[in-house]
Amino acid sequence: MSNYETAVITGASSGIGEALALRLARDGVKVALLARRMDRMAVTVASIEAAGGRALAIVCDVTDRKQVADAFLRVEREFGAVDLMIANAGIAQVMSADRLDLDVAERTYKINVFGTLYAIGAVLPSMLLRKRGHIVGISSMASVRAYPGLMAYSASKSALNRELEAVRNRVRKWGVSVSTICPGYIRTEMTENANLPQPMRMELEPAVDKIYRAIMKKKKYYVFPFAMAWLTAFMAWLPNFLFDPLAERYDPNL
Repeated sequence: MSNYETAVITGASSGIGEALALRLARDGVKVALLARRMDRMAVTVASIEAAGGRALAIVCDVTDRKQVADAFLRVEREFGAVDLMIANAGIAQVMSADRLDLDVAERTYKINVFGTLYAIGAVLPSMLLRKRGHIVGISSMASVRAYPGLMAYSASKSALNRELEAVRNRVRKWGVSVSTICPGYIRTEMTENANLPQPMRMELEPAVDKIYRAIMKKKKYYVFPFAMAWLTAFMAWLPNFLFDPLAERYDPNL
């Protein structure tokens, strides 16, 4: 059984978010799913309720601050105080500087960075008041260094890491935990549609098992899989004159 009573997951209509919702509900947690696709969330909620769990689906665009705030208020009314918030909503579109799409870049930042910030702003005051809570951000190994084909995505996830780090080091004295999860490639709708090399790509279920265990242990920063974590750490320390030629080879010939 989980120590959490009520959880909110953004980006919960598919992939990691959906799988985490099912896993939490199986452990007796009341789960609120936030996403734009009600049809997909409705299926997940029905599955949870059929198994005896409690779940709530709320249509929410995380780039809309008021929608996010209203969604969290509704969760508190129906399920009680939120003690676990998983900011999972995110997008990744292949884009390089020579084919810059400012609309895509802007939306990437709005979802990946501001979407998480709005969710934190909606849930944190209650957690601080109660001196209890856990905020989790799903980031990416792509946050460590930027690659030509992942310009906006890498930058937004790097910003997300710093955002979560700043929150963590401020709120821990109130008993609130913050976790940054940086997976490698996982088979989801997002990676299936990405025209990029995807070394060591994991299947969804074993990847979610690792994420779930990291959340339960309240890890501050968790990177996986192990081999990719070491490779990423190595790339982070590479000087630019060595990193740049490798990065150029990673570009998917956009």
